[in-house]
Amino acid sequence: MTQKKPVAEASGKLDLNAVWSRGTALLLENSQLIAILAGVFVFLPTAGLQFTLPADAQIEGPMTALLDMESSEATKEKAAQTLGELLAPFLTLSGLSLVVNHVGYAAIVALIGRARPTVGQALAQAFRVIFPLLLALLIAALAIYAVLIALQVVLSPLGPAVAIFLGSIVGLLFAFFVTARLFLTLPVMVLEWRLNPLKALARSWRLTAQSASNVFGFWMLMAVAWFVSLLFEIVLSTGLASIPGPGSIAFLIDGLLGGVFAMVWGSIYCAMGVAMHAQLKGPDAGDIAAKFE
Repeated sequence: MTQKKPVAEASGKLDLNAVWSRGTALLLENSQLIAILAGVFVFLPTAGLQFTLPADAQIEGPMTALLDMESSEATKEKAAQTLGELLAPFLTLSGLSLVVNHVGYAAIVALIGRARPTVGQALAQAFRVIFPLLLALLIAALAIYAVLIALQVVLSPLGPAVAIFLGSIVGLLFAFFVTARLFLTLPVMVLEWRLNPLKALARSWRLTAQSASNVFGFWMLMAVAWFVSLLFEIVLSTGLASIPGPGSIAFLIDGLLGGVFAMVWGSIYCAMGVAMHAQLKGPDAGDIAAKFE
Protein backbone atom coordinates (compact mmCIF):
# COMPACT_ATOMS: atom_id res chain seq x y z
CA MET A 1 0.00 0.00 0.00
CA THR A 2 1.21 3.48 -0.81
CA GLN A 3 2.19 5.35 2.32
CA LYS A 4 1.34 9.00 2.82
CA LYS A 5 4.49 11.07 3.11
CA PRO A 6 4.92 14.01 5.48
CA VAL A 7 4.15 17.12 3.51
CA ALA A 8 4.89 20.78 3.84
CA GLU A 9 2.21 23.42 3.66
CA ALA A 10 1.74 25.73 0.68
CA SER A 11 5.06 27.14 -0.42
CA GLY A 12 3.90 30.61 -1.47
CA LYS A 13 2.75 32.47 -4.56
CA LEU A 14 2.01 30.52 -7.67
CA ASP A 15 4.28 30.93 -10.69
CA LEU A 16 1.88 30.49 -13.61
CA ASN A 17 4.63 30.16 -16.21
CA ALA A 18 6.29 27.43 -14.16
CA VAL A 19 2.98 25.55 -13.82
CA TRP A 20 2.38 25.70 -17.57
CA SER A 21 5.95 24.69 -18.42
CA ARG A 22 5.98 21.78 -15.98
CA GLY A 23 2.51 20.63 -16.98
CA THR A 24 3.46 20.66 -20.66
CA ALA A 25 6.67 18.77 -19.90
CA LEU A 26 4.73 16.10 -18.00
CA LEU A 27 2.43 15.63 -20.98
CA LEU A 28 5.32 15.29 -23.42
CA GLU A 29 7.42 13.03 -21.20
CA ASN A 30 4.55 10.61 -20.62
CA SER A 31 2.59 11.08 -23.84
CA GLN A 32 2.37 7.41 -24.82
CA LEU A 33 1.21 6.11 -21.44
CA ILE A 34 -1.17 9.05 -20.98
CA ALA A 35 -2.64 8.38 -24.43
CA ILE A 36 -3.28 4.74 -23.50
CA LEU A 37 -4.96 5.56 -20.19
CA ALA A 38 -6.94 8.47 -21.58
CA GLY A 39 -7.91 6.45 -24.62
CA VAL A 40 -9.30 3.55 -22.60
CA PHE A 41 -10.88 5.45 -19.72
CA VAL A 42 -11.92 8.72 -21.36
CA PHE A 43 -12.08 8.43 -25.15
CA LEU A 44 -13.94 5.12 -25.43
CA PRO A 45 -16.65 5.84 -22.80
CA THR A 46 -17.20 9.40 -24.05
CA ALA A 47 -17.37 8.40 -27.70
CA GLY A 48 -19.62 5.46 -26.85
CA LEU A 49 -22.17 7.75 -25.19
CA GLN A 50 -22.92 9.24 -28.61
CA PHE A 51 -24.50 5.97 -29.70
CA THR A 52 -26.92 5.88 -26.76
CA LEU A 53 -28.47 9.23 -27.66
CA PRO A 54 -31.92 8.91 -29.25
CA ALA A 55 -32.42 10.54 -32.63
CA ASP A 56 -33.70 14.13 -32.72
CA ALA A 57 -36.85 12.96 -34.47
CA GLN A 58 -37.64 10.67 -31.54
CA ILE A 59 -37.26 13.43 -28.96
CA GLU A 60 -38.93 16.24 -30.90
CA GLY A 61 -42.52 15.01 -30.53
CA PRO A 62 -42.53 14.28 -26.77
CA MET A 63 -40.54 17.44 -26.03
CA THR A 64 -42.98 19.61 -27.98
CA ALA A 65 -45.95 18.05 -26.17
CA LEU A 66 -44.27 18.53 -22.80
CA LEU A 67 -43.54 22.23 -23.40
CA ASP A 68 -46.87 23.02 -25.02
CA MET A 69 -48.95 25.06 -22.55
CA GLU A 70 -52.15 23.80 -24.15
CA SER A 71 -51.30 20.11 -23.71
CA SER A 72 -53.41 18.21 -21.20
CA GLU A 73 -51.89 16.75 -18.04
CA ALA A 74 -52.34 13.24 -19.42
CA THR A 75 -50.48 14.20 -22.61
CA LYS A 76 -47.65 15.76 -20.64
CA GLU A 77 -47.35 12.73 -18.39
CA LYS A 78 -47.17 10.44 -21.39
CA ALA A 79 -44.59 12.70 -23.07
CA ALA A 80 -42.47 12.78 -19.91
CA GLN A 81 -42.65 8.99 -19.64
CA THR A 82 -41.62 8.60 -23.28
CA LEU A 83 -38.68 10.99 -22.83
CA GLY A 84 -37.60 9.11 -19.72
CA GLU A 85 -37.62 5.81 -21.58
CA LEU A 86 -35.69 7.29 -24.50
CA LEU A 87 -33.06 8.96 -22.34
CA ALA A 88 -32.69 6.23 -19.70
CA PRO A 89 -29.85 4.37 -21.48
CA PHE A 90 -27.95 7.61 -22.08
CA LEU A 91 -28.34 8.83 -18.49
CA THR A 92 -27.37 5.44 -17.05
CA LEU A 93 -24.26 5.18 -19.20
CA SER A 94 -23.42 8.82 -18.48
CA GLY A 95 -23.15 7.96 -14.79
CA LEU A 96 -20.99 4.95 -15.53
CA SER A 97 -18.86 7.01 -17.90
CA LEU A 98 -18.32 9.61 -15.19
CA VAL A 99 -16.93 6.95 -12.87
CA VAL A 100 -14.73 5.39 -15.56
CA ASN A 101 -13.45 8.81 -16.67
CA HIS A 102 -12.34 9.69 -13.15
CA VAL A 103 -10.58 6.35 -12.76
CA GLY A 104 -8.59 7.39 -15.82
CA TYR A 105 -7.89 10.86 -14.46
CA ALA A 106 -6.71 9.45 -11.12
CA ALA A 107 -4.47 6.93 -12.89
CA ILE A 108 -2.92 9.67 -15.04
CA VAL A 109 -2.24 11.81 -11.96
CA ALA A 110 -0.63 8.84 -10.18
CA LEU A 111 1.43 7.96 -13.25
CA ILE A 112 2.95 11.41 -13.69
CA GLY A 113 3.42 12.17 -10.00
CA ARG A 114 6.84 12.12 -8.37
CA ALA A 115 6.62 8.44 -7.36
CA ARG A 116 6.33 7.38 -11.04
CA PRO A 117 4.59 4.01 -10.49
CA THR A 118 3.98 1.44 -13.19
CA VAL A 119 0.72 1.58 -15.13
CA GLY A 120 -0.61 -1.31 -13.04
CA GLN A 121 0.26 0.43 -9.78
CA ALA A 122 -1.27 3.69 -11.03
CA LEU A 123 -4.50 1.90 -11.89
CA ALA A 124 -4.56 0.20 -8.49
CA GLN A 125 -4.24 3.62 -6.82
CA ALA A 126 -6.98 5.01 -9.06
CA PHE A 127 -9.45 2.26 -8.17
CA ARG A 128 -8.78 2.73 -4.47
CA VAL A 129 -9.31 6.49 -4.63
CA ILE A 130 -12.30 6.62 -6.99
CA PHE A 131 -15.16 6.42 -4.50
CA PRO A 132 -13.69 8.91 -1.98
CA LEU A 133 -12.97 11.18 -4.95
CA LEU A 134 -16.53 11.00 -6.27
CA LEU A 135 -17.85 11.65 -2.76
CA ALA A 136 -15.60 14.72 -2.48
CA LEU A 137 -16.90 16.00 -5.83
CA LEU A 138 -20.49 15.45 -4.68
CA ILE A 139 -19.89 17.29 -1.40
CA ALA A 140 -18.32 20.24 -3.24
CA ALA A 141 -21.14 20.36 -5.80
CA LEU A 142 -23.85 20.28 -3.11
CA ALA A 143 -22.09 23.01 -1.11
CA ILE A 144 -21.83 25.26 -4.15
CA TYR A 145 -25.47 24.56 -5.08
CA ALA A 146 -26.63 25.42 -1.54
CA VAL A 147 -24.83 28.77 -1.66
CA LEU A 148 -26.32 29.54 -5.08
CA ILE A 149 -29.82 28.84 -3.78
CA ALA A 150 -29.18 31.05 -0.75
CA LEU A 151 -27.94 33.79 -3.07
CA GLN A 152 -31.18 33.69 -5.05
CA VAL A 153 -33.17 33.94 -1.82
CA VAL A 154 -31.14 36.96 -0.66
CA LEU A 155 -31.59 38.71 -4.02
CA SER A 156 -35.29 37.83 -4.42
CA PRO A 157 -36.56 41.14 -2.88
CA LEU A 158 -34.99 42.96 -5.85
CA GLY A 159 -37.43 41.30 -8.22
CA PRO A 160 -37.27 38.12 -10.34
CA ALA A 161 -35.45 39.67 -13.32
CA VAL A 162 -32.78 41.41 -11.23
CA ALA A 163 -32.35 38.39 -8.95
CA ILE A 164 -31.85 36.06 -11.87
CA PHE A 165 -29.45 38.44 -13.66
CA LEU A 166 -27.28 39.28 -10.63
CA GLY A 167 -27.58 35.81 -9.21
CA SER A 168 -26.37 34.26 -12.45
CA ILE A 169 -23.30 36.53 -12.72
CA VAL A 170 -22.30 36.43 -9.05
CA GLY A 171 -23.18 32.75 -8.78
CA LEU A 172 -21.12 31.80 -11.82
CA LEU A 173 -18.06 33.67 -10.55
CA PHE A 174 -18.49 32.19 -7.08
CA ALA A 175 -18.88 28.65 -8.41
CA PHE A 176 -15.83 28.99 -10.62
CA PHE A 177 -13.73 30.50 -7.81
CA VAL A 178 -14.59 27.68 -5.42
CA THR A 179 -14.03 25.06 -8.13
CA ALA A 180 -10.59 26.54 -8.85
CA ARG A 181 -9.70 26.46 -5.15
CA LEU A 182 -10.79 22.83 -4.87
CA PHE A 183 -9.23 21.68 -8.14
CA LEU A 184 -6.25 20.14 -6.35
CA THR A 185 -8.47 17.64 -4.52
CA LEU A 186 -7.61 14.93 -7.07
CA PRO A 187 -3.80 15.26 -6.80
CA VAL A 188 -4.13 15.64 -3.02
CA MET A 189 -5.99 12.34 -2.79
CA VAL A 190 -3.77 10.45 -5.22
CA LEU A 191 -0.33 11.88 -4.49
CA GLU A 192 -0.68 12.59 -0.75
CA TRP A 193 -2.97 9.59 -0.19
CA ARG A 194 -5.57 11.59 1.74
CA LEU A 195 -8.72 9.55 1.25
CA ASN A 196 -10.98 11.44 3.64
CA PRO A 197 -13.08 13.58 1.25
CA LEU A 198 -13.54 16.48 3.67
CA LYS A 199 -9.86 16.57 4.60
CA ALA A 200 -8.84 16.38 0.94
CA LEU A 201 -11.11 19.29 0.05
CA ALA A 202 -9.77 21.28 3.01
CA ARG A 203 -6.19 20.48 1.98
CA SER A 204 -6.80 21.79 -1.55
CA TRP A 205 -8.37 24.94 -0.10
CA ARG A 206 -5.34 25.53 2.17
CA LEU A 207 -2.81 24.88 -0.58
CA THR A 208 -4.40 27.52 -2.80
CA ALA A 209 -5.02 30.07 -0.02
CA GLN A 210 -1.89 32.19 -0.53
CA SER A 211 -2.27 32.20 -4.31
CA ALA A 212 -6.05 32.34 -4.63
CA SER A 213 -6.09 35.08 -7.28
CA ASN A 214 -3.38 33.42 -9.36
CA VAL A 215 -5.09 30.03 -9.10
CA PHE A 216 -8.40 31.58 -10.15
CA GLY A 217 -6.75 33.42 -13.05
CA PHE A 218 -4.92 30.31 -14.27
CA TRP A 219 -8.00 28.11 -14.37
CA MET A 220 -10.03 30.94 -15.88
CA LEU A 221 -7.55 31.14 -18.76
CA MET A 222 -7.70 27.36 -19.11
CA ALA A 223 -11.50 27.53 -19.16
CA VAL A 224 -11.44 30.16 -21.91
CA ALA A 225 -9.09 27.99 -23.97
CA TRP A 226 -11.33 24.98 -23.35
CA PHE A 227 -14.43 26.93 -24.42
CA VAL A 228 -12.79 28.20 -27.63
CA SER A 229 -11.67 24.70 -28.54
CA LEU A 230 -15.17 23.41 -27.74
CA LEU A 231 -16.68 25.91 -30.16
CA PHE A 232 -14.21 24.75 -32.80
CA GLU A 233 -15.15 21.12 -32.13
CA ILE A 234 -18.86 21.96 -32.44
CA VAL A 235 -18.32 23.84 -35.70
CA LEU A 236 -16.22 20.99 -37.07
CA SER A 237 -18.80 18.38 -36.03
CA THR A 238 -21.62 20.43 -37.57
CA GLY A 239 -19.69 20.86 -40.80
CA LEU A 240 -18.90 17.16 -41.07
CA ALA A 241 -22.51 16.26 -40.28
CA SER A 242 -23.69 18.38 -43.22
CA ILE A 243 -21.59 16.38 -45.70
CA PRO A 244 -23.86 14.21 -47.87
CA GLY A 245 -23.72 10.52 -47.04
CA PRO A 246 -25.13 7.94 -44.67
CA GLY A 247 -26.29 9.54 -41.43
CA SER A 248 -24.47 6.92 -39.35
CA ILE A 249 -21.10 8.12 -40.66
CA ALA A 250 -21.70 11.69 -39.48
CA PHE A 251 -22.96 10.26 -36.18
CA LEU A 252 -19.78 8.21 -35.82
CA ILE A 253 -17.51 11.15 -36.63
CA ASP A 254 -19.33 13.33 -34.11
CA GLY A 255 -18.83 10.73 -31.41
CA LEU A 256 -15.15 10.27 -32.23
CA LEU A 257 -14.52 14.03 -32.15
CA GLY A 258 -16.24 14.31 -28.77
CA GLY A 259 -14.12 11.46 -27.43
CA VAL A 260 -10.87 13.02 -28.67
CA PHE A 261 -11.85 16.40 -27.21
CA ALA A 262 -12.55 14.89 -23.77
CA MET A 263 -9.36 12.79 -23.88
CA VAL A 264 -7.07 15.70 -24.77
CA TRP A 265 -8.53 18.19 -22.31
CA GLY A 266 -8.77 15.64 -19.52
CA SER A 267 -5.07 14.88 -19.92
CA ILE A 268 -4.18 18.58 -19.97
CA TYR A 269 -6.11 19.32 -16.80
CA CYS A 270 -4.53 16.35 -15.00
CA ALA A 271 -1.02 17.45 -15.95
CA MET A 272 -1.62 21.08 -14.96
CA GLY A 273 -3.16 19.96 -11.67
CA VAL A 274 -0.12 17.82 -10.84
CA ALA A 275 2.25 20.69 -11.74
CA MET A 276 0.28 23.19 -9.64
CA HIS A 277 0.06 20.80 -6.71
CA ALA A 278 3.81 20.15 -6.76
CA GLN A 279 4.61 23.85 -6.75
CA LEU A 280 2.15 24.87 -4.03
CA LYS A 281 2.83 21.84 -1.83
CA GLY A 282 6.56 22.35 -1.80
CA PRO A 283 9.08 19.56 -1.15
CA ASP A 284 8.26 16.63 1.12
CA ALA A 285 9.70 16.79 4.60
CA GLY A 286 11.80 13.74 3.78
CA ASP A 287 13.29 15.48 0.75
CA ILE A 288 14.28 18.50 2.85
CA ALA A 289 15.90 16.31 5.52
CA ALA A 290 17.79 14.34 2.86
CA LYS A 291 19.64 17.47 1.77
CA PHE A 292 21.26 17.73 5.20
CA GLU A 293 22.21 14.08 5.55
